[in-house]
Amino acid sequence: MALNAFRYLGLKSMEEVDRLEFPEYELMMKAARLRQVDDEYKTHEQAFLTVMAKATKGKKSRPVYRKFTDFFDYEAAIRKVNDGDEHKSIMHAVSALLKEAKGKKRNG
Repeated sequence: MALNAFRYLGLKSMEEVDRLEFPEYELMMKAARLRQVDDEYKTHEQAFLTVMAKATKGKKSRPVYRKFTDFFDYEAAIRKVNDGDEHKSIMHAVSALLKEAKGKKRNG
């Protein structure tokens, strides 16, 4: 547990490891594994986008994307983040679960 806590969770001392309770450890390790999947996704997405950016069509091999904005609409992506409350609701749910778990721990 200590090795994983140092390696994957960024804990810096045995005191931090000793204060870590097992349900917290399991949640943090799952989050670390999900971060790894996210990193792999980003790597594969980058490889895919590299291929797509070089894509051509027709006999004259004209580029599929003539402008970068045809390939990625930055403004639309920003609007999606600013307009979406999905992340907030997920964080609220996680926060509620953590508070509930701490309450159960105190009450015994």
